Amino acid sequence: MTISPESPSTLRPARTGPGATGPWLPRVLATLMALGALLYAAWIAWPWGGPQDVTTYSNVLYLPAIYAGFALSAVALRRAERPLRDVLLPLTVGLGLHALGDTLWAYLEMFTALPPFPSVADVAYLLAYPFLGWALARATLDGLGPWRLRRLGLDTLIVVGAVSVYLWWAAVAQIVGSGGPLLVRLTGLAYPAADLVLLTLVVLAVLHGRRPERHLVWFMLGLAAMIGADLGFLVLNSLGTYHEGHPVDLVFTVAYSLLALGAWQYQVSGHAPDPAAPTRRGPGGLQERLAARATRLAAALPYLAAVAAGILQLWVSAEHEFGAYGVHLGAVLILLLVVARQAVTIQDNAQLTRSLQAFTGELELSRQQLSHQVNHDSLTGLPNRRLFEAQLTQAIGEAALRQGRFALLFIDLDSFKAINDRCGQHAGDDLLRQVAARLQSALGTEDRLARQGGDEFMVLADLAGGRDPVRVAQDLLQALRPPMTVDGQVVRVTASIGVSLYPDHAREAGELRRCADLAMFQAKRSSARGYRLFQADEPDPDQALLTRLEGALARGDLSLHYQPLFDLTDHRVVAVEALMRWTDPELGRVPPDRFIPVLEASPLIGPVGLWALDQALAQLAQWQARGWPGRVAVNICLAQLADPGFSVAVQAALERHGLRGEQLELEITERAVLIDVRQVTEQLLHLREVGVRLALDDFGMGQGTLLYLLDFPAQVIKLDRRITQGAQDSPRERRVAEALTTFIHALNFEVIAEGVETPEQLDLMKTLGVHLVQGFYLARPGPAASVDALLVPAVPEKVRA
Repeated sequence: MTISPESPSTLRPARTGPGATGPWLPRVLATLMALGALLYAAWIAWPWGGPQDVTTYSNVLYLPAIYAGFALSAVALRRAERPLRDVLLPLTVGLGLHALGDTLWAYLEMFTALPPFPSVADVAYLLAYPFLGWALARATLDGLGPWRLRRLGLDTLIVVGAVSVYLWWAAVAQIVGSGGPLLVRLTGLAYPAADLVLLTLVVLAVLHGRRPERHLVWFMLGLAAMIGADLGFLVLNSLGTYHEGHPVDLVFTVAYSLLALGAWQYQVSGHAPDPAAPTRRGPGGLQERLAARATRLAAALPYLAAVAAGILQLWVSAEHEFGAYGVHLGAVLILLLVVARQAVTIQDNAQLTRSLQAFTGELELSRQQLSHQVNHDSLTGLPNRRLFEAQLTQAIGEAALRQGRFALLFIDLDSFKAINDRCGQHAGDDLLRQVAARLQSALGTEDRLARQGGDEFMVLADLAGGRDPVRVAQDLLQALRPPMTVDGQVVRVTASIGVSLYPDHAREAGELRRCADLAMFQAKRSSARGYRLFQADEPDPDQALLTRLEGALARGDLSLHYQPLFDLTDHRVVAVEALMRWTDPELGRVPPDRFIPVLEASPLIGPVGLWALDQALAQLAQWQARGWPGRVAVNICLAQLADPGFSVAVQAALERHGLRGEQLELEITERAVLIDVRQVTEQLLHLREVGVRLALDDFGMGQGTLLYLLDFPAQVIKLDRRITQGAQDSPRERRVAEALTTFIHALNFEVIAEGVETPEQLDLMKTLGVHLVQGFYLARPGPAASVDALLVPAVPEKVRA
């Protein structure tokens, strides 16, 4: 039985220490900024003071809101961590330069008769734009590829160009053609042009796949207000109607305040946006539909802008005024930009085609490697149970045609578990590799050796020419007799071998395996140990286990151990996996892989499964009461899901222990899903409605599972330990792991890697973007009391390392 976790919040905690500021300061600054803007608006609407006081009141009421906004951005910068500071630093510098410009302008107004235009204040204003542009580019464009950046840049120029053509025709041409020093006209035009570029950049970045996060909305509103204020000031100044206390000054105040609020919101969000990260959406939801429409609009917007510019060009084609010449020139430039965009798009598509071809080749290689891995044991390289079953079926067919004979030998190591516990998992793996090599050396070229899992092996031995199956078993035992060295220690390994014969004992693969299993069981129980040829009166070991299991629950022989699952992003235990253990008074400690299959194939799975669920939830409730915010995951089988009352029983157990559905995760193995998950879809959907999380366990070792993922309503995929461990041993297997994790992430599943047993495997999982891991390297399973110490933010030293 299994139990799994809930990831903690990804929001970065507030900064503490010397660089921190209290939560009251930002509120005070935002309040001052709002009050200053409101007071300035009130004075514009209902001015007080005489005409000689207008300049003083205007600046005294205007500047506090500007200073408060700059201070708010500076506080956000002070509280932020990297990479937020990479955006907030240039943004704060830009707002600071803008505040400096306002201060210089106020000085000129108050202490000179008529401030010049342009003035030293305009130098500060214009210097602010590169910093604002850099900040907005980092906030919106980080993570976009080079070709996408080129397209976005050209799209920005096209849209800005089209809008500029219309602005030119509507107002700017008259201003430029009205006379006056060139520097004055160019300076006046620089403001709305720069504002328009920044605003278009943000809007197009959002349309090109960026979700409109709150700080981007503030930025866009602030830049829109600044564009309006700059254009208004430009027109009013050219007409000679601008005066202190004009409403356009209030628009400047609002624009500055919105940008400052955007800076603060960006810091409060606690994370830098990731444009490449997929957004999980409900199927057919409003967000998905809006995103799809925004994507289509983004693709069409440059062309719509070019068409709009062309329409205006046709409209003024017969005119010969100064403004019409600018429209013609702008339309031609926009057309050239569209041609450049098409060229970039063609190059991008060619690059994409090459990338797809490379990916297809890599995927085919990964498919071949995955096919090999599905059919072979990653530890020993031998055929696994799946492939051996096919080989056994083929051998039966061939023997039936030629009336041949062969032997099936079931090999189980006697002392492996003790060696594994004493020397460690790594030594146990080394021992299994040595055993596989020795068994292979004792067999003929026509014989077939496979690892079934754990410490079990199977052999298909050809008996052509009167070969003696007993002799084959003796040769195998003899090969294991010499001592082996693992992890610097000398160990001796013995084995029990059961032998069944085709066609003497059975003519069908499953029955032939059962006969070999029965013979092996008798060989293991024999005091002499060694081999045993099947006899018809052999007792069924599975039935013997089932008989003992029937009273295990009542006797209290069953228990749960828990294995922690770690989140590498903050090195905390975010879940535990509940593992069933059985210690029988007569049989001793029975391995889970021996009794769990027997249990799942019997009617006992119902009551025992509900007992395990109740025990796991009761333990979780205790941990929750102590403040641990994790969740528990319990393994279930298809037989449990086939029970119509299972989902109701799960809901009742959650309510009984005062737990929410999302605090429980139910794991179903990949093999069960392959049988037919559609039979239990209603149960699964009911569990999802209750909030229970569903996970697909042992993923990556079955055939056809990728298609079943489309039907299986899971949120979590657990990579099989053979995927985790094999990726470290072979570059090809690593590519398989990369392809699998990429595929799973693309479907927005949460990925868990199990079986992490070395620091290299842990580092590899980090590289693959898998941050939820469990395995012996991090923590071994144990009783609840042994797990208590880990259910705190601290992490074991070897994990921290």
